[in-house]
Amino acid sequence: FAERTAIGPILPFETNFSLGNGESYFYKGKVTHGPWYNMSQQDIVPTYRWLVTAKNNMTTYANDINVEFTHEDAYIAGSSIRLSGSTSAGNDIVLYRTNLKATEGNVKVDLAVKSGKEGTNATKLSVILRKQGSNAWIEVPYGTTSGKTWEAKTLEVSGIAKGEVIEYIGLRVNGPTASDYQMLVGHLRVSDDRKVNVAPLRENSLVVEVK
Repeated sequence: FAERTAIGPILPFETNFSLGNGESYFYKGKVTHGPWYNMSQQDIVPTYRWLVTAKNNMTTYANDINVEFTHEDAYIAGSSIRLSGSTSAGNDIVLYRTNLKATEGNVKVDLAVKSGKEGTNATKLSVILRKQGSNAWIEVPYGTTSGKTWEAKTLEVSGIAKGEVIEYIGLRVNGPTASDYQMLVGHLRVSDDRKVNVAPLRENSLVVEVK
């Protein structure tokens, strides 16, 4: 069977890397509940587990960076993915095969990470996107973290125009990294300016009772 994906057909795309269970339930990095299990809250798990390649070379296997799910910490729900290891040249982690059309302009990425380190530190981390029909990755650097807790950023994407299709979504760890490099990734969203208009309420259609 030819490989194809069910992730589409239009933006937005969003995942918290939740496996639908956990030792704790997290909301924006804070524990709100104890052990839980609810498979209806499982997110879209990666298409490839784990496709780690050389930087900018999707056909060359690499294993400098290790990728795994962890229940020890999460941004939303009960799990996140941990990147660890050390790389000098850089590794790409291809996560999702998609068929996501940007129906509007201004594509952006939301990413939540946790370095666990005090102070300002370079994450060496980027989101990478590849358009349908292209062999080149579009790299969207995360930049730095300012502390040891979870941090979320909205990153602007250049190079994807209205009507173009995103075929692959992944992460890139740029080298050289420290020998004990570690990063948690708990939230990933790719979106554009598409908005869904909510139908207005009909007159006298809403009744509020205070009890």
